[in-house]
Amino acid sequence: MRVRLKRTLVWIIGLYLFIIYYFFNPSANYLEPYIKDIVQPGLESRQIVKNGKLPETTTTTTECTTEKLTVIPSRADYKSCPKLSPPPFDTPDRQDFLPVGEEGTFYTFSAFVDDRLGKNGVLVVISIGDPKGKLPRFCQAWYNAGRDNTTGSALGGHANATVFLNIIPGKLEKYPEGHGRRFNGYAFHCPLTSQLLPYAASLAYNECDIPARGVLKVLNTKPTKLPVKPKFEFAVCITPMSLQYDNVNQFVEMVEMNRELGAEHFTFYNYSIGPRVAKVLKHYTKQGVADLIQWPLPIKANIWPPVKGQREEIHYYGQVVALNDCFNRYMHKADFTVMTDMDEFIVPRVDMTWKKLVQSLGGMKPHVGSFLFKNAFFKAEWPNDESLANNKSINEFNLLTQLKTKREKKVSRPRSRSKYFVITERSRIVGIHYVWKNMPGYKDHVVPEEIAMLFHYRNWDNPDDKNWIVDRTMHKYSDSLLRRVQNVYHTVQL
Repeated sequence: MRVRLKRTLVWIIGLYLFIIYYFFNPSANYLEPYIKDIVQPGLESRQIVKNGKLPETTTTTTECTTEKLTVIPSRADYKSCPKLSPPPFDTPDRQDFLPVGEEGTFYTFSAFVDDRLGKNGVLVVISIGDPKGKLPRFCQAWYNAGRDNTTGSALGGHANATVFLNIIPGKLEKYPEGHGRRFNGYAFHCPLTSQLLPYAASLAYNECDIPARGVLKVLNTKPTKLPVKPKFEFAVCITPMSLQYDNVNQFVEMVEMNRELGAEHFTFYNYSIGPRVAKVLKHYTKQGVADLIQWPLPIKANIWPPVKGQREEIHYYGQVVALNDCFNRYMHKADFTVMTDMDEFIVPRVDMTWKKLVQSLGGMKPHVGSFLFKNAFFKAEWPNDESLANNKSINEFNLLTQLKTKREKKVSRPRSRSKYFVITERSRIVGIHYVWKNMPGYKDHVVPEEIAMLFHYRNWDNPDDKNWIVDRTMHKYSDSLLRRVQNVYHTVQL
């Protein structure tokens, strides 16, 4: 009897020591930041980890699927999120505001990796939120370990892929120019702990919260920290189009005038547009000249005519948020990102093109993060240029840049109504009239008005004001601009 009791006691003690060793082995390296090739061919696994660290060893393997996996972690101190399923590798750019939770106070729109920040880069999620509401605390970042970080290509296809979920604590950074509205723009930053790049992400209040309406595709990820030659020299970001915008004459003139100056690509945001502008946009996107991003704000925006008692919940259709989304989309893709609006043009007064203008300013000089251009108003209600009274073609297309040559004598001071070229990889947060945050060591360069200016064509409903001067700088583009506009009208059959 005593022998049997001794054997039982030894067996229990042995089992207890085995459990302690297996589940609480202090020698296990859970903080290894790099993902190893650890899955058998033909199988796919998912790791669920916390505290922003990716483990070195696999948890489980299961039959290959990119839609849903059931995972039981092999270590008790890994926090399990069994209700979270990995998103497809081809997760689309949703171009929608996805709610965080069910409160309706915080929405995410896009996600990027900024490889200029931190050791391994920072996941940046562009969002809007009510600062008085509940705010997210975590990034849920999904990784495909079958992706080659050197080339950016898949190593073995989905059949050999390893999917990891990394829960990363993050911090909110508030965008400027909220103007006291209920909702503000935000960038949510999560420092990456591995050189592997996530392919999808979402924000959460708690580590294992299920995304209410899906996850975001991580955009514009560069596969290596080595320099990449941008595709465009000048790319243009435009404020969201709204109020069923359908001024096709202004729209075509804006695009073609900027192309004449040197713009190679445009990004537009559609809150609401009319049928004629939509038709032209289809033409430009098919040509590869423009991208159209849908911008379906889920909150109250400005309406016209105004409705008594209704106040917009975000300033001017989330303009600053859209500009920062656009700026991040052009990271590593454009040398210069140009911030203007439909009725504005950055015009060289001496040179003909932006490229020549930048060269005359010394190019990408050290310490320059952006080139800032002072604003001058050309009032649309002032009389047309008398020298073009008999030019039927220019009058037919109502080319404001040619017809409106009377401008205010006053030129706005820098940062007041100004617009700019930002050297894309030298800045971090952009605003409406100037860069709010450059990368360390860079600053704005104010361009003298004798060299270049921002020409702003706007109706102030004050025709009796005669305090103008005549400025025909834009007439040097008359012939080429007219040919461009005529070609678009003929091609699109407007």
